[in-house]
Amino acid sequence: MLVSRKYWQGMIDWISDTVLTEQNISPADLEIFKVVDTAQEVVTYISDFYKTYALKPNF
Repeated sequence: MLVSRKYWQGMIDWISDTVLTEQNISPADLEIFKVVDTAQEVVTYISDFYKTYALKPNF
Protein backbone atom coordinates (compact mmCIF):
# COMPACT_ATOMS: atom_id res chain seq x y z
CA MET A 1 0.00 0.00 0.00
CA LEU A 2 1.37 3.35 -1.06
CA VAL A 3 -0.54 6.26 0.40
CA SER A 4 -0.72 9.53 -1.55
CA ARG A 5 -0.70 9.30 -5.32
CA LYS A 6 0.86 12.76 -5.52
CA TYR A 7 3.81 11.67 -3.37
CA TRP A 8 4.45 8.33 -5.14
CA GLN A 9 3.63 9.32 -8.74
CA GLY A 10 7.25 10.05 -9.71
CA MET A 11 8.39 6.59 -8.62
CA ILE A 12 5.44 4.92 -10.33
CA ASP A 13 6.17 6.80 -13.56
CA TRP A 14 9.83 5.76 -13.38
CA ILE A 15 8.91 2.13 -12.80
CA SER A 16 6.48 2.18 -15.72
CA ASP A 17 8.59 4.25 -18.11
CA THR A 18 12.01 2.81 -17.36
CA VAL A 19 11.98 -0.45 -15.46
CA LEU A 20 9.01 -1.92 -17.33
CA THR A 21 10.12 -0.55 -20.71
CA GLU A 22 13.56 -2.12 -20.24
CA GLN A 23 11.77 -5.39 -19.44
CA ASN A 24 13.30 -5.69 -15.99
CA ILE A 25 9.81 -6.40 -14.65
CA SER A 26 6.61 -7.72 -16.20
CA PRO A 27 3.36 -5.76 -16.46
CA ALA A 28 1.91 -8.02 -13.75
CA ASP A 29 4.53 -6.70 -11.33
CA LEU A 30 2.78 -3.33 -11.39
CA GLU A 31 -0.11 -5.05 -9.63
CA ILE A 32 2.04 -5.92 -6.61
CA PHE A 33 1.38 -2.55 -5.02
CA LYS A 34 -1.76 -0.48 -4.63
CA VAL A 35 -1.77 3.32 -4.57
CA VAL A 36 -4.46 5.10 -2.55
CA ASP A 37 -5.02 8.57 -1.15
CA THR A 38 -6.80 8.01 2.14
CA ALA A 39 -6.68 5.80 5.19
CA GLN A 40 -10.23 4.72 4.43
CA GLU A 41 -9.12 3.42 1.03
CA VAL A 42 -6.45 1.36 2.79
CA VAL A 43 -9.00 -0.13 5.18
CA THR A 44 -11.45 -0.85 2.35
CA TYR A 45 -8.81 -2.50 0.17
CA ILE A 46 -7.55 -4.72 2.98
CA SER A 47 -11.08 -5.65 4.07
CA ASP A 48 -12.04 -6.52 0.51
CA PHE A 49 -8.90 -8.64 0.16
CA TYR A 50 -9.79 -10.69 3.22
CA LYS A 51 -13.38 -11.12 2.00
CA THR A 52 -12.26 -12.16 -1.49
CA TYR A 53 -9.75 -14.74 -0.29
CA ALA A 54 -11.75 -15.94 2.74
CA LEU A 55 -8.90 -15.11 5.08
CA LYS A 56 -9.14 -13.68 8.54
CA PRO A 57 -6.70 -11.19 9.98
CA ASN A 58 -4.49 -12.52 12.77
CA PHE A 59 -5.29 -9.64 15.11
